[in-house]
Amino acid sequence: MYIKKIKIENVIQFVVDDNNLYYRDADHCFFVNNKKIMNYADDIKLINHSYISFFNRDYTKTIIYNLNTLQLKEISKNISITDNRIAENEFLSYKFSDDYMSFQLVTYNILEDKVCTETNLFNTYSSFYFDKKIISEGNNSIKLITLSGRELWQFPLSSLGGTEYEPGKTDKIDKILGIAHGNIWFYTDFGRLVALDLETGDVVKKISGNPSDKNSTYEMTLGLGDCFFRPSDKNIVSVSGFDFQIIDTEQLAVTEQYDFREADPMGIGTYRSVYSPMLQGDYFTFLGIKEEDFGYIRRIGIFDYKACKLVWEYEVISEEEFDETRNQLVPPQPLYMSGNKLYIKDIKDNLHIFERVDI
Repeated sequence: MYIKKIKIENVIQFVVDDNNLYYRDADHCFFVNNKKIMNYADDIKLINHSYISFFNRDYTKTIIYNLNTLQLKEISKNISITDNRIAENEFLSYKFSDDYMSFQLVTYNILEDKVCTETNLFNTYSSFYFDKKIISEGNNSIKLITLSGRELWQFPLSSLGGTEYEPGKTDKIDKILGIAHGNIWFYTDFGRLVALDLETGDVVKKISGNPSDKNSTYEMTLGLGDCFFRPSDKNIVSVSGFDFQIIDTEQLAVTEQYDFREADPMGIGTYRSVYSPMLQGDYFTFLGIKEEDFGYIRRIGIFDYKACKLVWEYEVISEEEFDETRNQLVPPQPLYMSGNKLYIKDIKDNLHIFERVDI
């Protein structure tokens, strides 16, 4: 089980990694595990579990905090580093012009503060990187492009079809999930799961929970919710407000599905709604509302999706506190699990931290 450990006030932004907490407060101070590291920090970002990058207050400097040496280093302000590692200290990055109106895709060495390779790709964002190739989105299509600038294929998103709920609009990618068995999988705004052949860009599988796709080439399933790529077996897990599903990326089929409220009526079934599910190994964390909560989110929980059982829940904000302050939890802020701790931020910018204890 978990017990409430601490509450930190005025947390504007935070990231967690391997039991470590990195955050900035309302005064734009940067902290590591409650120790102030620097004043005037903005827009912190974790890079490949090795560095934290952030801007100074007026965005004229980019600063790197090395998680191994615990040293601060100022780098070129025109460089924006992605999470994609090319070599030991070399990362795929964007090199912006002085007016920030255009940019070039480059590889950049953080320790040496220098551009190692300049590509022929300009004003092209990378949505997914692998094997010296990128998936790029734009103009209602996605493309597979090499870092040398050669386009290998292009897939029109309009070919996925529209939806009766938003007539005339083109579907867009919500999240690129990962690569498995020679296919790249992505989830769309219209609730579709699509696999494309990496070599050709051709459609290999289309799965949908969108009623608009009945009588089409989509394989219909229960409504797809938040989708996650599970690295352990390269399968995809979907968690919606009521349903849990596993999509086997080798069989190209939904191999498991159930209503978790029916599977655990006395546990997670006591919740009227769950929000912001986040896959964490054999569990998913969530925010939830019970009947007596009058539509406001005050609770969090952990569900073991293999055992089909709610294993922990907690009322973060009491009914009395809500009545006095109108404080509550909000879906854009999920319950994070890192190491032996849990982290959740409320609408008043309080960060609540829980620690696992063995009984």
